[in-house]
Amino acid sequence: MPIGSWGSSDGASQAGKVEVFSEKNASLLRTITSTIAAEALGFDAHTKGDLNCDAAINAFDIEPFLAALFDPDEYRNNWPDCEIGLADINRDGNVNAFDIQPFLEVLFP
Repeated sequence: MPIGSWGSSDGASQAGKVEVFSEKNASLLRTITSTIAAEALGFDAHTKGDLNCDAAINAFDIEPFLAALFDPDEYRNNWPDCEIGLADINRDGNVNAFDIQPFLEVLFP
């Protein structure tokens, strides 16, 4: 079972990584780590815009998006199982004002 951690900075800033686990005993079989900054390897482990990680993009993602944008510590504290990089909707490696319009387009397709 692959698990993506696209916000991981193990190889480079926001480069990402993918870990493959055994479905039989959950042991780690392989780790693939990107060394290219902002590549976001493993990005599709969660859908961009799903800021509360409930597998849906809806009004419940607005509050965590705003927290990620304006108070990253609040986001990390209130949604510890999610990656703040999910708010990087335009995938430029930063969570900033340039993600607002793309977030609205994902929220209201």
